[in-house]
Amino acid sequence: AVAGGEMLAHHQQADGRFAYTVHGPSGRKMETKYSFPRHAGTAWFLARLAIRTGDTKLLDAAHRSIDFMIHNSVEIEPGRSYVADPRRTDGKAWVGTTALAVLAANAIGHPIAIPWGRFVASSVDQDGQVQGELRRKDTGFVGQKKNPYGQGQVSLAIAALVRSGHTEFRPTLNRLASYVDGNSAPNGVGRLIVLDEHWTCL
Repeated sequence: AVAGGEMLAHHQQADGRFAYTVHGPSGRKMETKYSFPRHAGTAWFLARLAIRTGDTKLLDAAHRSIDFMIHNSVEIEPGRSYVADPRRTDGKAWVGTTALAVLAANAIGHPIAIPWGRFVASSVDQDGQVQGELRRKDTGFVGQKKNPYGQGQVSLAIAALVRSGHTEFRPTLNRLASYVDGNSAPNGVGRLIVLDEHWTCL
């Protein structure tokens, strides 16, 4: 894990972006279309690794990766913002990307975790279902019948915030848990709705 983190930090650009593809052993970087969801997930890994090891070089890399996402964030209102992928041309933004960004920021105690977290929480409807994409024009959410990846990413991000003591997110977490449980728990035994193994493992 440390060797992987050091590789990511070594090839990280000054603005916080990661080298998307590196050819070994030369270290030659390949320019490809940048993935914001993968950046956010990588930032989360680096943040956790830095905290676990106490390695200041890895912590600096984690901060740079979060700064890159802050630079690409849009504030909807004071105290609520999301990570916007400028390469998306369809007028939408993924909630899941910001959820992964929350996990990264929360891991190192960065205050941006709260505005991002409030945006992520606002994507959860009254039934506990995550509306996974934002319409940037009117800041409403695209109604989706099922959104497996967003459901898992948002659930994990909100749970992490609550675990860190941010109790304002507890009601949202309760709704998320109720949705997964299917609002049906006979004799205290929950019924898990399995939509997709990837988000279920999250």
